[in-house]
Amino acid sequence: MEETKQVEMTPNINHYAGDSSFMIDKVEYSEPSEYEKKMLEGTRNPKEQLEAEEKEEPIHINERKMFIDMIKVIALVETGHTPLDNPSNFYNKEKQEVIKAMEKLLDHPKEKLQEQFNEICDKHLFHPKADYSQYPIVPQH
Repeated sequence: MEETKQVEMTPNINHYAGDSSFMIDKVEYSEPSEYEKKMLEGTRNPKEQLEAEEKEEPIHINERKMFIDMIKVIALVETGHTPLDNPSNFYNKEKQEVIKAMEKLLDHPKEKLQEQFNEICDKHLFHPKADYSQYPIVPQH
């Protein structure tokens, strides 16, 4: 019969969990190296960045475009496509199907459309297994 060894297991203890201020107190300031200076060339300091942010124009949301995009997403799902498909890349027949579905949706109340849009987003986009790398990036102007 084989003999089994008893191995004592020690828990993985992180001695630095909790208060780590003792580590920060011992950091001494050193002048930035030439490499660091060169890396920061052309960047803003915190004061300049705050001033630039104060002067920025806020992004104005175009309500009409948002409404059209919402209807387009619903129509895409109703015609069997994914919510973020680009109809410009479809064949003409597929485009016409999406357009007809969008036209039908124009008669629905905005609240119902918003609810349907939110359900689609929850079901297709905002779930743990969603592949974010395939989502398009749409610039806001």
